[in-house]
Amino acid sequence: MSELEHLRVIVLRSPRADDPLTASISARGGRVHQLPVQKIEALSDDNVLINAQIERIGSYQKAIFVSRYAASLALHWMDRHALSFRSKDQCFAIGPTTAALLESRQVEVGFPARQWSSEGLLALSVMNQIRGENIIIFRGQGGLPTLREGLVRRGAFVEYCELYQRQQDSTFKNQIIELLAVAQPCVLVAHSGGVLEALMAICGAEHQQRILASPLIVPGFRLQEYARKVGFREVIVAASALAKDIESALSGWYTRTQTI
Repeated sequence: MSELEHLRVIVLRSPRADDPLTASISARGGRVHQLPVQKIEALSDDNVLINAQIERIGSYQKAIFVSRYAASLALHWMDRHALSFRSKDQCFAIGPTTAALLESRQVEVGFPARQWSSEGLLALSVMNQIRGENIIIFRGQGGLPTLREGLVRRGAFVEYCELYQRQQDSTFKNQIIELLAVAQPCVLVAHSGGVLEALMAICGAEHQQRILASPLIVPGFRLQEYARKVGFREVIVAASALAKDIESALSGWYTRTQTI
Protein backbone atom coordinates (compact mmCIF):
# COMPACT_ATOMS: atom_id res chain seq x y z
CA MET A 1 0.00 0.00 0.00
CA SER A 2 1.28 3.50 -0.85
CA GLU A 3 2.21 5.64 2.13
CA LEU A 4 -0.61 8.19 1.67
CA GLU A 5 -3.18 5.89 0.05
CA HIS A 6 -6.82 6.83 0.75
CA LEU A 7 -5.79 10.29 2.03
CA ARG A 8 -7.56 13.29 0.52
CA VAL A 9 -5.76 16.64 0.70
CA ILE A 10 -7.54 19.92 0.03
CA VAL A 11 -5.07 22.68 -0.89
CA LEU A 12 -6.81 26.01 -0.43
CA ARG A 13 -4.35 28.33 -2.18
CA SER A 14 -4.43 29.16 -5.89
CA PRO A 15 -3.14 26.34 -8.15
CA ARG A 16 0.43 26.59 -9.40
CA ALA A 17 1.89 25.10 -12.54
CA ASP A 18 4.12 22.11 -11.76
CA ASP A 19 3.32 22.43 -8.05
CA PRO A 20 5.87 20.23 -6.21
CA LEU A 21 3.44 19.72 -3.30
CA THR A 22 0.77 18.23 -5.54
CA ALA A 23 3.33 16.08 -7.34
CA SER A 24 4.93 14.69 -4.19
CA ILE A 25 1.63 13.87 -2.45
CA SER A 26 0.27 12.21 -5.59
CA ALA A 27 3.47 10.18 -6.02
CA ARG A 28 2.98 8.75 -2.52
CA GLY A 29 -0.61 7.70 -3.15
CA GLY A 30 -2.53 10.68 -1.83
CA ARG A 31 -5.17 12.52 -3.81
CA VAL A 32 -4.84 16.29 -4.02
CA HIS A 33 -7.80 18.60 -4.59
CA GLN A 34 -6.74 22.14 -5.48
CA LEU A 35 -9.76 24.17 -4.41
CA PRO A 36 -8.73 27.82 -3.90
CA VAL A 37 -10.87 30.12 -1.78
CA GLN A 38 -9.21 33.31 -3.05
CA LYS A 39 -8.52 34.93 -6.40
CA ILE A 40 -5.24 36.80 -6.71
CA GLU A 41 -5.13 39.61 -9.26
CA ALA A 42 -2.24 41.89 -10.16
CA LEU A 43 -2.96 45.61 -9.94
CA SER A 44 -3.05 47.44 -13.27
CA ASP A 45 0.05 48.80 -14.95
CA ASP A 46 -1.32 52.35 -14.73
CA ASN A 47 -1.32 52.34 -10.91
CA VAL A 48 0.05 55.77 -10.01
CA LEU A 49 1.48 54.85 -6.59
CA ILE A 50 3.34 51.78 -7.83
CA ASN A 51 4.79 53.70 -10.76
CA ALA A 52 6.06 56.41 -8.41
CA GLN A 53 7.63 53.89 -6.03
CA ILE A 54 9.38 52.03 -8.84
CA GLU A 55 10.70 55.26 -10.35
CA ARG A 56 12.46 56.10 -7.09
CA ILE A 57 13.64 52.56 -6.34
CA GLY A 58 17.17 53.86 -5.93
CA SER A 59 16.16 55.81 -2.83
CA TYR A 60 15.51 52.61 -0.85
CA GLN A 61 18.40 51.00 0.97
CA LYS A 62 16.58 47.65 1.14
CA ALA A 63 13.84 45.90 -0.81
CA ILE A 64 11.99 42.95 0.76
CA PHE A 65 9.85 40.44 -1.14
CA VAL A 66 7.29 38.50 0.90
CA SER A 67 6.28 35.95 -1.75
CA ARG A 68 7.31 34.50 -5.10
CA TYR A 69 4.38 36.27 -6.76
CA ALA A 70 5.37 39.61 -5.25
CA ALA A 71 8.90 39.12 -6.58
CA SER A 72 7.60 38.20 -10.04
CA LEU A 73 5.43 41.30 -10.24
CA ALA A 74 8.19 43.54 -8.86
CA LEU A 75 10.51 42.32 -11.63
CA HIS A 76 7.75 43.01 -14.17
CA TRP A 77 7.48 46.60 -12.95
CA MET A 78 11.24 47.06 -12.96
CA ASP A 79 11.39 45.81 -16.55
CA ARG A 80 8.69 48.26 -17.61
CA HIS A 81 10.78 51.10 -16.21
CA ALA A 82 14.08 49.67 -17.52
CA LEU A 83 15.48 49.64 -13.99
CA SER A 84 17.35 47.07 -11.92
CA PHE A 85 17.98 46.42 -8.25
CA ARG A 86 21.39 47.23 -6.86
CA SER A 87 23.52 44.12 -6.77
CA LYS A 88 24.83 44.34 -3.21
CA ASP A 89 22.95 44.11 0.11
CA GLN A 90 19.68 45.55 -1.16
CA CYS A 91 17.31 42.65 -1.75
CA PHE A 92 15.89 40.19 0.77
CA ALA A 93 13.34 37.40 0.34
CA ILE A 94 11.06 35.63 2.79
CA GLY A 95 12.52 32.24 1.83
CA PRO A 96 14.44 30.19 -0.75
CA THR A 97 11.62 29.81 -3.30
CA THR A 98 11.19 33.57 -3.59
CA ALA A 99 14.96 34.04 -3.56
CA ALA A 100 15.41 31.52 -6.39
CA LEU A 101 13.14 33.53 -8.69
CA LEU A 102 15.13 36.70 -8.07
CA GLU A 103 18.43 34.89 -8.49
CA SER A 104 17.23 33.54 -11.85
CA ARG A 105 17.23 37.19 -12.93
CA GLN A 106 20.75 37.80 -11.60
CA VAL A 107 19.52 39.63 -8.51
CA GLU A 108 21.66 39.02 -5.43
CA VAL A 109 19.33 38.31 -2.55
CA GLY A 110 19.56 37.37 1.11
CA PHE A 111 17.07 35.23 3.03
CA PRO A 112 16.82 33.43 6.38
CA ALA A 113 18.70 30.15 6.63
CA ARG A 114 15.92 28.34 8.50
CA GLN A 115 12.93 30.36 9.68
CA TRP A 116 11.26 31.45 6.44
CA SER A 117 8.91 34.08 7.84
CA SER A 118 8.74 37.71 8.92
CA GLU A 119 10.37 36.69 12.19
CA GLY A 120 13.15 34.97 10.27
CA LEU A 121 13.85 38.08 8.23
CA LEU A 122 13.88 40.25 11.35
CA ALA A 123 16.40 37.86 12.92
CA LEU A 124 18.97 38.49 10.17
CA SER A 125 21.95 40.39 11.58
CA VAL A 126 21.78 42.95 8.77
CA MET A 127 18.28 43.92 9.93
CA ASN A 128 19.63 45.12 13.28
CA GLN A 129 21.49 48.05 11.73
CA ILE A 130 18.80 49.85 9.76
CA ARG A 131 18.16 53.06 11.71
CA GLY A 132 17.37 55.84 9.25
CA GLU A 133 17.16 53.52 6.24
CA ASN A 134 14.34 53.61 3.70
CA ILE A 135 12.92 50.12 3.13
CA ILE A 136 10.29 49.00 0.64
CA ILE A 137 8.27 45.80 1.12
CA PHE A 138 6.79 44.23 -2.02
CA ARG A 139 3.60 42.36 -1.16
CA GLY A 140 -0.14 42.08 -1.83
CA GLN A 141 -2.83 44.24 -0.32
CA GLY A 142 -3.62 43.39 3.29
CA GLY A 143 -1.63 40.88 5.28
CA LEU A 144 -0.05 40.97 8.70
CA PRO A 145 2.01 44.00 9.81
CA THR A 146 4.62 41.98 11.75
CA LEU A 147 7.53 42.70 9.41
CA ARG A 148 6.89 46.41 8.99
CA GLU A 149 6.33 46.94 12.71
CA GLY A 150 9.58 45.15 13.55
CA LEU A 151 11.57 47.27 11.10
CA VAL A 152 9.98 50.53 12.27
CA ARG A 153 10.82 49.72 15.90
CA ARG A 154 14.47 49.56 14.82
CA GLY A 155 14.33 53.03 13.32
CA ALA A 156 13.69 52.35 9.63
CA PHE A 157 11.24 54.18 7.38
CA VAL A 158 9.11 51.51 5.73
CA GLU A 159 6.74 51.62 2.75
CA TYR A 160 4.56 48.90 1.30
CA CYS A 161 4.50 48.47 -2.46
CA GLU A 162 1.27 46.50 -2.84
CA LEU A 163 1.25 44.82 -6.23
CA TYR A 164 -1.77 42.51 -6.11
CA GLN A 165 -5.07 42.01 -4.37
CA ARG A 166 -6.89 38.98 -3.02
CA GLN A 167 -10.62 38.42 -3.33
CA GLN A 168 -12.75 35.70 -1.81
CA ASP A 169 -13.75 33.05 -4.34
CA SER A 170 -16.72 30.76 -3.63
CA THR A 171 -16.38 28.72 -6.85
CA PHE A 172 -15.36 25.54 -5.01
CA LYS A 173 -17.47 25.95 -1.87
CA ASN A 174 -19.70 22.93 -2.54
CA GLN A 175 -16.78 20.67 -3.46
CA ILE A 176 -14.96 21.52 -0.25
CA ILE A 177 -18.01 20.84 1.90
CA GLU A 178 -18.79 17.57 0.10
CA LEU A 179 -15.22 16.30 0.48
CA LEU A 180 -15.18 17.08 4.19
CA ALA A 181 -18.51 15.34 4.60
CA VAL A 182 -17.87 12.05 2.78
CA ALA A 183 -14.20 11.60 1.87
CA GLN A 184 -12.33 10.44 4.95
CA PRO A 185 -9.61 10.86 5.93
CA CYS A 186 -9.41 14.39 4.56
CA VAL A 187 -7.05 17.20 5.57
CA LEU A 188 -6.97 20.92 4.74
CA VAL A 189 -3.79 22.81 3.82
CA ALA A 190 -3.77 26.58 4.33
CA HIS A 191 -0.73 28.74 3.64
CA SER A 192 -1.95 31.98 5.22
CA GLY A 193 -4.41 33.53 7.64
CA GLY A 194 -6.15 35.22 4.73
CA VAL A 195 -6.91 31.82 3.22
CA LEU A 196 -8.50 30.67 6.49
CA GLU A 197 -10.57 33.85 6.68
CA ALA A 198 -11.80 33.33 3.14
CA LEU A 199 -12.62 29.67 3.82
CA MET A 200 -14.76 30.49 6.83
CA ALA A 201 -16.46 33.38 5.05
CA ILE A 202 -17.45 31.56 1.87
CA CYS A 203 -18.62 28.36 3.60
CA GLY A 204 -20.82 30.19 6.09
CA ALA A 205 -21.93 29.54 9.64
CA GLU A 206 -23.96 26.45 8.74
CA HIS A 207 -20.79 24.55 7.80
CA GLN A 208 -18.47 26.06 10.40
CA GLN A 209 -18.34 23.12 12.79
CA ARG A 210 -17.56 20.64 10.02
CA ILE A 211 -14.67 22.80 8.84
CA LEU A 212 -13.29 23.42 12.32
CA ALA A 213 -13.39 19.69 13.07
CA SER A 214 -11.21 18.92 10.03
CA PRO A 215 -7.44 18.43 10.43
CA LEU A 216 -5.54 21.48 9.20
CA ILE A 217 -1.89 21.81 8.15
CA VAL A 218 -0.25 25.25 8.29
CA PRO A 219 3.33 26.50 7.91
CA GLY A 220 4.69 27.92 11.16
CA PHE A 221 3.60 28.38 14.75
CA ARG A 222 2.23 31.89 14.25
CA LEU A 223 -0.35 30.58 11.79
CA GLN A 224 -1.07 27.64 14.10
CA GLU A 225 -1.86 30.09 16.88
CA TYR A 226 -4.18 32.02 14.59
CA ALA A 227 -5.94 28.84 13.43
CA ARG A 228 -6.58 27.79 17.04
CA LYS A 229 -8.06 31.22 17.78
CA VAL A 230 -10.38 30.76 14.80
CA GLY A 231 -11.50 27.47 16.37
CA PHE A 232 -9.67 24.67 14.54
CA ARG A 233 -9.23 21.77 16.94
CA GLU A 234 -6.47 19.80 15.18
CA VAL A 235 -3.72 21.97 13.70
CA ILE A 236 -0.55 20.35 12.37
CA VAL A 237 2.48 22.61 11.99
CA ALA A 238 4.91 22.33 9.07
CA ALA A 239 8.38 23.78 9.44
CA SER A 240 7.82 26.10 6.48
CA ALA A 241 5.66 26.62 3.40
CA LEU A 242 8.07 24.64 1.23
CA ALA A 243 6.50 21.57 -0.36
CA LYS A 244 8.92 19.18 1.34
CA ASP A 245 8.03 20.53 4.79
CA ILE A 246 4.28 20.48 4.16
CA GLU A 247 4.59 16.92 2.85
CA SER A 248 6.69 15.87 5.84
CA ALA A 249 4.13 17.23 8.32
CA LEU A 250 1.32 15.60 6.35
CA SER A 251 3.05 12.24 6.22
CA GLY A 252 3.89 12.30 9.92
CA TRP A 253 0.33 13.16 10.88
CA TYR A 254 -1.18 10.52 8.60
CA THR A 255 1.18 7.82 9.84
CA ARG A 256 0.21 8.58 13.43
CA THR A 257 -3.51 8.48 12.69
CA GLN A 258 -3.19 5.10 10.96
CA THR A 259 -1.40 3.51 13.92
CA ILE A 260 -3.80 4.70 16.60
